[in-house]
Amino acid sequence: MFIALVSLDKNTVQWTLQYLSREHNFTQLELESQVPKERGGQRFDTHTQMIEYATQHWQSNLVTTSLHSCTCSDVDTFLRRPFTLLVALESSIENIKKSLTQQLPPSTPALDLAAFLRWFDGAYRAQRDTLSRAQLNIYNGHETEDAFVDVLREANIVDEQRIRPSWDTYFMELADLASQRSNCMKRRVGAVLTQDKRVVSTGYNGTPKGLLNCADGGCKRCNSGVEMGFAECLCLHAEENALLEAGRGRIGECAVLYCNTCPCLGCAVKIVQTGISQVVYNHGYRVDQKTLELFRNAGVVLRQYSSNITRVC
Repeated sequence: MFIALVSLDKNTVQWTLQYLSREHNFTQLELESQVPKERGGQRFDTHTQMIEYATQHWQSNLVTTSLHSCTCSDVDTFLRRPFTLLVALESSIENIKKSLTQQLPPSTPALDLAAFLRWFDGAYRAQRDTLSRAQLNIYNGHETEDAFVDVLREANIVDEQRIRPSWDTYFMELADLASQRSNCMKRRVGAVLTQDKRVVSTGYNGTPKGLLNCADGGCKRCNSGVEMGFAECLCLHAEENALLEAGRGRIGECAVLYCNTCPCLGCAVKIVQTGISQVVYNHGYRVDQKTLELFRNAGVVLRQYSSNITRVC
């Protein structure tokens, strides 16, 4: 794993480096021109040399703080490597100001608010593009290293799923992506039907082909804002859409349906009829208990997606 740290708070960066080195045996890689030699680790003249070294040693634990000076294309080059994790270390304004003050020579006059804000604005703008690409954001609101290290342990930065997601996470994120195509006024719902860990079909909720999109007034029931009147709703559910796209002939005994929302009772009936063996959902729904009972009676496994991997800590 190759972790790249970006931050405006030097103290938070240093605490993170020490944590990774002490508890996970990470080796630091830096540009020769940016980091004092006394910090140890490997030194390189260019980012290209650094990424080449990291590629050759991709099974080692490596960390750098030198990406803050990268161009957007350089950052993209690092992120294209499947072993790279870009981590943004955010911090309180008080911590950032304290860290900056500690870096100034003793003879430097006290930093007033206006001067600090000018520095902060320039430093943030310089790193904004890199910070926005971060795959993990960790916030430090603590004043001591020990307290922040507890946050780092809880975040579990070194979990391999951060650079290569589990099958459940992979398919659930595809379901979330499918939901972005929803045109239903009520909620965004997406579904992915899989067979032997391969995508068979996807679906999202909205009005049928050829009709005006629900969000454009195509379904009066959804646009009325009432909770009743399901029989008059014209929108296909995401699960129905995925099942229709697949067809009965492409659904085998080991088919798994991933939904970002638990199926309603009507969709559950169709899921049972098509022979799907397992349903994985993310968010609950008001008819969960009825759906659970139906699936239990039909021998369909229903489980809620669970992931210990968070992107903001």
